[in-house]
Amino acid sequence: MGGKQVGTDIVPGPSTPRESGRKLWIGLAGVAQGSVTLDEGAREAVLERGASVLPVGIAGVNGSFEAGDVIDVLGPDGLLVGRGVTHYSSAALERVRGLKLDVIARFSPDGDARPCIHRDELLVF
Repeated sequence: MGGKQVGTDIVPGPSTPRESGRKLWIGLAGVAQGSVTLDEGAREAVLERGASVLPVGIAGVNGSFEAGDVIDVLGPDGLLVGRGVTHYSSAALERVRGLKLDVIARFSPDGDARPCIHRDELLVF
């Protein structure tokens, strides 16, 4: 090229979010094994406040999946909100959906209650 710079440099703006490689894999390469449907309050919390997906905001569980699987996160209208790695199986989530974490912790054998999908393992679309 004779020492000349050729091509176009595309640089993201300062307000463009940079997702980690793991989040991109979860959202784009992972195959969803099932889904959860959020209520309106949970959808708003995830989209507008960057919240994790908590059992209290889950209105429905669809399909059969295990803890550690990638699942879709749907809004109350059935539209895809995001995709993430669940900490609960579908059977366990059916038992705890609609409950707050402190209530789940009281009845959990090890006293551990976690979000269904932690924000660090959730890619919001």
